Amino acid sequence: QTVVRMMRRPVGTVVPGKDLVASKEATPSTSSLQKDDVLLHRLYLSLDPAMRGWMNDIPSYIPPVKVGAIMRGWTISEVIQSTNDRFSVGDVVMDNSMEGGWDEYAIV
Repeated sequence: QTVVRMMRRPVGTVVPGKDLVASKEATPSTSSLQKDDVLLHRLYLSLDPAMRGWMNDIPSYIPPVKVGAIMRGWTISEVIQSTNDRFSVGDVVMDNSMEGGWDEYAIV
């Protein structure tokens, strides 16, 4: 899968390939699911001006994205596998878990 990580805090304009870096990483495995987890396939990603603020290391309404972390973004995703009784394979959900977003697949 392709993931985009924030590798350094931008100063001024975001520099693709320096501040935000896309790379290939292993796709999460269904065998990695724990109780109440879901494996999501990202379908749509929200892009909004607040994301630039999340890249700064300053107090805000949510913690900043950590250097090296997958860039945060809300998504519309399809449930690929589930160990959670509230979600079934094929469900389409919004994920705003704040633990990722700019990745093709995620376990939340």
